[in-house]
Amino acid sequence: MDTPTAQSLFEQHFWPLYPPDVRADPSRYRDEDANPARNPSINAHLAEAAELFAQNAPRLLSMGSSEPLPFTADGVARLSHALDRATRDRLIAQSKPADPEGAFFNAVVHAAMYVGEVIVRAHGGAWSARRPLWESVVTLPSDSPADRPSTPRGVPPFHWVLKHLDDRGILPFS
Repeated sequence: MDTPTAQSLFEQHFWPLYPPDVRADPSRYRDEDANPARNPSINAHLAEAAELFAQNAPRLLSMGSSEPLPFTADGVARLSHALDRATRDRLIAQSKPADPEGAFFNAVVHAAMYVGEVIVRAHGGAWSARRPLWESVVTLPSDSPADRPSTPRGVPPFHWVLKHLDDRGILPFS
């Protein structure tokens, strides 16, 4: 892969792992909540994945500190700085495309859970599950005027991580 983009990373490492029905009609599932009954175990699973990532990220991403990532904007900033070209390329080299056991796949998916959980804990967000689960979004109350009904908006942490790993989005310094 010469110039990794968010699209090429997605197509090589993630798209082949989507369930067949989602692949056949992705727009149908983009906004459909996969947990409409609000089963708490699904949100607990997302939070647990985020916790494990926060603990393991310093070692996994060679962050130079053994301190776990805090569930704050500072933690997301630390993650952002750690997701550089060298780290991305090292994780890709340790992985095969479309391998759900690979280092790259797992780092991206769990980093997304971490970013989403920061939004939940620090900003009052709420998980809205998607299929596959790594496509889950976090909704925040809209900052619309009080006289209009509040409508949620979704923040897609998985796409934030992928865009951050795009060669065009990585800062030239490390």
